[in-house]
Amino acid sequence: MYVNTPVYSRPMARTSARPARRQSDRRILLDLIRGLREKAKLLQSDVAARLGITQSHYSKYERGDRRIDLLDLLDLCDAIGVSLEDFVRQFQERRRRARI
Repeated sequence: MYVNTPVYSRPMARTSARPARRQSDRRILLDLIRGLREKAKLLQSDVAARLGITQSHYSKYERGDRRIDLLDLLDLCDAIGVSLEDFVRQFQERRRRARI
């Protein structure tokens, strides 16, 4: 039974879905993806073509509007000429520096 009291009828205060650390890690990931693409002197459309997706789809990865799974990340690394191991190493290094 629903009780219509102020406690139950008010929307709950929104809290961040992710702790600040998680948001920081996400920003590091997105910046790394973009930075490595730019270092390879590739446009978003170049990488998208190599991945067989649209530029719009790819840009959602870089903006964080679309999650990237491990297999897609592996393909992305291949498309920009970076090994997955090197990508993870760079991510961990940036993450470590951000914590200092």
